[in-house]
Amino acid sequence: MTVMKNTKIYAYYFPNWHPDKRNDEWHGKGWTEWEVVKCARPRFEGHYQPLKPLWGYEDESDPAVMEKKIAVAKEYGIDGFIFDTYYYDDGPYREKCLDEGFLKAKNCDSIDFAVMWCNHDAIYAHPSPRLIISPTLKSGAVTEQSFIDITNDLIKKYFCKPHYITINGKIFFVIY
Repeated sequence: MTVMKNTKIYAYYFPNWHPDKRNDEWHGKGWTEWEVVKCARPRFEGHYQPLKPLWGYEDESDPAVMEKKIAVAKEYGIDGFIFDTYYYDDGPYREKCLDEGFLKAKNCDSIDFAVMWCNHDAIYAHPSPRLIISPTLKSGAVTEQSFIDITNDLIKKYFCKPHYITINGKIFFVIY
């Protein structure tokens, strides 16, 4: 693979590998995405499941865990992470990965980051029903005021960081 000299490589990061009060409410105390991994089942011959992660079932809201992830990402040519972020009418969701883990990691300044606001309903998807439409747990509806509140929060918490991703001096921000 040929990569241009000035090309940056960023990885999208889904932050649901840490305890969260909403996950406790919706799925049970201590539930994280690791529970989905643990429930994997083989679907064909030679498909060995469930597999245990090489580093174990780590909590990404722990700065030491993120320090390791940052170091490995850099070692393998990743220039930064684009973290999914979620906001609902009662505030942010899944934010501990970024706020407590990544931003408090001793080496966080050594790698770039940005946020992607995942503006959609939270649905009951674990376990994922195959024939039933997943019920909505939290509406992703946005009013003019909530949009202002959400973007002001993102500006205050993240956009001012010196290692926040910019392109031609402009903030990189994604809405999904």
